[in-house]
Amino acid sequence: EPAFPNGGHLGDSMYHNGDEAYVKPRNEFWRLLCRHKVVATFCGHEHNYSRTLIDEKVNETFSRPIWHIVTGGGGAPFHPQDNPPWRQSVKAFSPRRHYCILSVAGRKVQLRVYDPAGNLIDKTDLK
Repeated sequence: EPAFPNGGHLGDSMYHNGDEAYVKPRNEFWRLLCRHKVVATFCGHEHNYSRTLIDEKVNETFSRPIWHIVTGGGGAPFHPQDNPPWRQSVKAFSPRRHYCILSVAGRKVQLRVYDPAGNLIDKTDLK
């Protein structure tokens, strides 16, 4: 489940409409990822694709930026984009079928996201 849902699961996942009982442990988990210098997280559950940069703009206690990538494009009814508190940090969103390819060359990690026809949906360097 996404820590920072963008479409279809603001009422559950690790957010539960901002319920502190869910948000507090989520933020503790995210700070742990920051301490261990994680570059990106990948999750599903939402039926869409999103790439969000979670950093101090989202929460001032997050000491380093981490990409939060939801890759739930396998089917089912697709979820449109919601309006979460971190919406300004959403860099890409697509409510359609997709797949992700990661390319690693030394310390460089590139993410490319395609639809089933091979059309590019998103492309970025994660590190």
